[in-house]
Amino acid sequence: MRADRSLIGKWFGWWVLVWLAAYVFIYALQLPAKGILDMAWVRVLGISVVVIAASWLVLALNAGQCFECAPGISVGGGLGFIMLLNTWGVVWRVQKRLIAWARASAEQGVPMPPEAERLMRWNYLTARTSFWLSFPMLFFMGAASTTRS
Repeated sequence: MRADRSLIGKWFGWWVLVWLAAYVFIYALQLPAKGILDMAWVRVLGISVVVIAASWLVLALNAGQCFECAPGISVGGGLGFIMLLNTWGVVWRVQKRLIAWARASAEQGVPMPPEAERLMRWNYLTARTSFWLSFPMLFFMGAASTTRS
């Protein structure tokens, strides 16, 4: 059975939209916070709910349109997309600032800015989220490999 090529744009559009919306919620859950949002289990539960909901939504929106759209790639690729946004959007930018501040502190004897501690915490939470999301991402990407006859 051949896939309907006219559905590619629709499938990809829904995929990007759903995973970008999921990232908005995950981004908020990774920000340093006080109170209940600083508890690891609350963050894990929240991020898990967002990932499961986004996975279900992507698969539901594209159900029945094309089997070759690979459900495993839809979910695994979405998790990879979240990790990409985390790395380029948060970790890389935060690391650049922290390295510049550390260099200035070492060379000029200037103390680290007060927001450095918050940025270090944010960087840690974001990198840890990406680390844990890499396991289901690898599973779904591996599960997507099928043989064709």
